[in-house]
Amino acid sequence: MIAKNGSLRMYSGSSFHSRHGPRGECRGPRYIHRQRRTGLSASLRAMSGVHLRLAHLALGGDSGLDPMVVNNLHMMHRNGTITGGLVGELVLLLQGVLGFSYSLHPVAHTTNLSAWDRVVEELYAGRADMMAGKLLRSLMRGRLLDFSCPFLTERSGAVIDQRYTHVLNRFRMTQPLESRAWYALLAVQTAAVLVLCLVTWCHLRMRGGSLDAEADPPPEAGASFWFLIVLGVFCQQGAVVRADGALSYRLAISAVYLLSFFIFACYSGTLLAQMAITRYEMPFATLNQALEQGWRVSNFTSSLGLRETVVQPLMGGRDLPQLPTSSDGPLQGRNLLLMTSATTDGLFRCLPGGSQEGQCPVCMHPGTTIRHDYSLVFRPHFPYLRLVNYVIPQLIDRGIMSRVLRRWQPRGISDILCPTNTVALEKTQFGVDNLKYVFLIVLAGTLSAIVVLFMERVASLLSMVYDRSHASLYNRLRPPLRA
Repeated sequence: MIAKNGSLRMYSGSSFHSRHGPRGECRGPRYIHRQRRTGLSASLRAMSGVHLRLAHLALGGDSGLDPMVVNNLHMMHRNGTITGGLVGELVLLLQGVLGFSYSLHPVAHTTNLSAWDRVVEELYAGRADMMAGKLLRSLMRGRLLDFSCPFLTERSGAVIDQRYTHVLNRFRMTQPLESRAWYALLAVQTAAVLVLCLVTWCHLRMRGGSLDAEADPPPEAGASFWFLIVLGVFCQQGAVVRADGALSYRLAISAVYLLSFFIFACYSGTLLAQMAITRYEMPFATLNQALEQGWRVSNFTSSLGLRETVVQPLMGGRDLPQLPTSSDGPLQGRNLLLMTSATTDGLFRCLPGGSQEGQCPVCMHPGTTIRHDYSLVFRPHFPYLRLVNYVIPQLIDRGIMSRVLRRWQPRGISDILCPTNTVALEKTQFGVDNLKYVFLIVLAGTLSAIVVLFMERVASLLSMVYDRSHASLYNRLRPPLRA
């Protein structure tokens, strides 16, 4: 071979490769080294000729899971060939790199074991090499099977009915303002009434305090008139503001009237805004508080791994036999479903492609959730585990796994959690459920107006009787006038 300096040297093939490392090829009189393969290219066809038996879930109609959604999250197949699905496409990516062949073996649930526990049993017995689906990694399963490095992080928690997050049915007419604000407004209005009554009393004293017995006293001469006028203004009934010619009276009454009108406008705007939106609030803060309120834990589809990985961590080490359980789901009452987000989507058909239309009927309590990783699972002592653990990070670093996740699992963690301390901005029209509160407010205002008018009439009659009796007594006691 011709070296770089132009000299010619003879080598045998074995001695050259042992000395210079990588293999190459002869191109004319020169020996061209091949580039060292890195990344995915270093594992190309590394499992050529290896046949893997893939166990997958065969969920029947009595499992409660939507087959379409479950296949999207696990594996879709036709005539023994994988056609799609979240884990199915990952298997196809690994096959394209490593070059192995596969055959599918369905595993169904039985009366004693769930389909996921049956898959663990098949892998541990050596009747399958790999599971074509997602499986929770627990301590018990980790002792029995080989798990790859994680390729997906999901969230599990307490699933409840979406209807329990709406609190608009607890609407009150005093809701827009706090108790301290109502007390402050009442104090301001009371102070205004007292000031006006004091002004009236001083005005009467300055005019001499004497009234003609024959003439009816003017309405503004009594303190009850001022009190009821301000009370009517405070009830926002548009009471007729009557005053004499004094400018100070008109200014005082106008100031109180404008203050009441401004408060009423702010209150009405806030009240309408409260009725025009849908507010969300969680019915409980912790799971222990939920159990104290009478909530029950649903024991639907509770596999051994789910109880170890989700139920026990959420319930402080307690298992289902130690909890108040129910055979119904969260849509049948005040029941909690301790479940993974993926299984929840399969149960209630929340993912696109399922039969559920509109919004998902359930959500996951944001304060009672845990995160866990998903990995590929193999039979014990799988000889190619290190090779798979080398390829999966390469797929993640290149963004290939993120594209697969967006295609088959479009719902994110934020879409699964219940909205809390928020409002639904999409509701911008009044409905029949909110319109009744408007009529209640009008009815309350009408009743207040009737009460104010009745009190004003009674006070006027009492004041008239008192003034006439006082005038007659004064006329009897005063000395007669001399001619």
